[in-house]
Amino acid sequence: MFSISLMILLFAFNLIHVAMQKDTIFYKDLRFWIVFFSLIALIVLATKANV
Repeated sequence: MFSISLMILLFAFNLIHVAMQKDTIFYKDLRFWIVFFSLIALIVLATKANV
């Protein structure tokens, strides 16, 4: 469970980092969507594992 929590935090920090960059429009950037969907998938897997 610790590793899943750590991965969620790392994905969230990476998502914030991509969103805060001023040189690109973050919602059109491919990196934003890759990190966003990875974070959502990790959260879904973590919640289903605890049920």
